[in-house]
Amino acid sequence: MATFSPPGAGKGKCATTRYPQAEHVSFDNLSPSFRSLAFSLSTIFVPKKPIRKVLANPGWRVVMEEQMKALCDRGTWELQALPNGKEVVGCRWVVTIKYQPDGSVERLKA
Repeated sequence: MATFSPPGAGKGKCATTRYPQAEHVSFDNLSPSFRSLAFSLSTIFVPKKPIRKVLANPGWRVVMEEQMKALCDRGTWELQALPNGKEVVGCRWVVTIKYQPDGSVERLKA
Protein backbone atom coordinates (compact mmCIF):
# COMPACT_ATOMS: atom_id res chain seq x y z
CA MET A 1 0.00 0.00 0.00
CA ALA A 2 1.35 3.45 -0.88
CA THR A 3 1.58 6.21 1.67
CA PHE A 4 1.29 9.83 0.63
CA SER A 5 1.98 13.15 2.27
CA PRO A 6 1.26 16.43 0.48
CA PRO A 7 4.39 18.49 -0.26
CA GLY A 8 5.51 20.26 2.87
CA ALA A 9 3.50 18.05 5.22
CA GLY A 10 5.35 16.93 8.31
CA LYS A 11 8.82 18.11 9.14
CA GLY A 12 10.79 17.90 5.92
CA LYS A 13 9.53 14.45 4.91
CA CYS A 14 8.97 13.50 1.28
CA ALA A 15 6.00 11.65 -0.14
CA THR A 16 7.01 8.01 -0.42
CA THR A 17 5.71 4.80 -1.90
CA ARG A 18 6.43 1.26 -0.87
CA TYR A 19 7.16 0.29 -4.50
CA PRO A 20 9.44 2.61 -6.52
CA GLN A 21 7.97 3.62 -9.88
CA ALA A 22 11.05 2.38 -11.77
CA GLU A 23 10.14 -1.21 -10.86
CA HIS A 24 6.66 -0.97 -12.39
CA VAL A 25 6.83 1.60 -15.18
CA SER A 26 8.81 1.54 -18.41
CA PHE A 27 10.24 4.85 -19.57
CA ASP A 28 11.76 3.39 -22.76
CA ASN A 29 9.13 4.90 -25.09
CA LEU A 30 9.33 8.42 -23.65
CA SER A 31 11.26 11.22 -25.30
CA PRO A 32 14.35 12.37 -23.36
CA SER A 33 12.57 15.48 -22.04
CA PHE A 34 9.54 13.51 -20.79
CA ARG A 35 11.82 10.85 -19.30
CA SER A 36 13.68 13.58 -17.43
CA LEU A 37 10.38 15.01 -16.17
CA ALA A 38 9.15 11.60 -15.01
CA PHE A 39 12.31 10.98 -13.01
CA SER A 40 12.33 14.51 -11.58
CA LEU A 41 8.75 14.14 -10.30
CA SER A 42 9.90 11.47 -7.89
CA THR A 43 12.61 13.77 -6.49
CA ILE A 44 10.71 17.06 -6.12
CA PHE A 45 10.73 18.20 -2.52
CA VAL A 46 9.21 21.41 -1.19
CA PRO A 47 10.24 21.88 2.42
CA LYS A 48 7.89 23.41 4.95
CA LYS A 49 9.73 26.52 6.07
CA PRO A 50 8.79 29.14 8.63
CA ILE A 51 7.94 32.45 6.95
CA ARG A 52 11.01 34.08 8.52
CA LYS A 53 13.29 31.69 6.63
CA VAL A 54 11.38 32.26 3.39
CA LEU A 55 11.62 36.04 3.78
CA ALA A 56 15.35 35.79 4.51
CA ASN A 57 15.83 34.62 0.90
CA PRO A 58 15.87 37.68 -1.42
CA GLY A 59 14.37 35.64 -4.28
CA TRP A 60 11.27 34.72 -2.28
CA ARG A 61 10.90 38.28 -0.99
CA VAL A 62 10.88 39.67 -4.56
CA VAL A 63 8.31 37.07 -5.69
CA MET A 64 6.04 37.87 -2.74
CA GLU A 65 6.30 41.63 -3.35
CA GLU A 66 5.41 41.10 -7.03
CA GLN A 67 2.38 39.01 -6.02
CA MET A 68 1.20 41.67 -3.55
CA LYS A 69 1.61 44.39 -6.20
CA ALA A 70 -0.36 42.32 -8.74
CA LEU A 71 -3.22 41.81 -6.26
CA CYS A 72 -3.35 45.55 -5.50
CA ASP A 73 -3.09 46.51 -9.21
CA ARG A 74 -6.04 44.21 -10.06
CA GLY A 75 -8.13 45.76 -7.31
CA THR A 76 -8.32 42.48 -5.41
CA TRP A 77 -7.71 44.47 -2.24
CA GLU A 78 -6.33 47.72 -0.93
CA LEU A 79 -3.90 48.01 1.94
CA GLN A 80 -5.41 50.10 4.74
CA ALA A 81 -4.35 51.24 8.18
CA LEU A 82 -5.72 49.00 10.93
CA PRO A 83 -8.48 50.85 12.87
CA ASN A 84 -8.03 51.15 16.63
CA GLY A 85 -9.41 48.21 18.58
CA LYS A 86 -9.47 45.88 15.56
CA GLU A 87 -7.40 42.72 15.04
CA VAL A 88 -5.67 41.58 11.87
CA VAL A 89 -7.20 38.61 10.07
CA GLY A 90 -4.52 35.96 9.64
CA CYS A 91 -3.40 34.58 6.31
CA ARG A 92 -0.75 32.22 4.95
CA TRP A 93 1.62 32.34 2.03
CA VAL A 94 1.91 29.21 -0.07
CA VAL A 95 5.33 29.13 -1.69
CA THR A 96 6.39 26.58 -4.28
CA ILE A 97 9.27 25.96 -6.63
CA LYS A 98 8.31 25.40 -10.28
CA TYR A 99 10.63 23.07 -12.22
CA GLN A 100 11.53 22.69 -15.91
CA PRO A 101 11.13 19.20 -17.44
CA ASP A 102 14.89 18.69 -17.05
CA GLY A 103 14.61 19.23 -13.29
CA SER A 104 16.13 22.72 -13.20
CA VAL A 105 14.33 25.48 -11.31
CA GLU A 106 12.01 27.46 -13.59
CA ARG A 107 10.84 30.02 -11.02
CA LEU A 108 9.75 30.64 -7.47
CA LYS A 109 6.00 31.06 -7.02
CA ALA A 110 4.08 32.64 -4.15
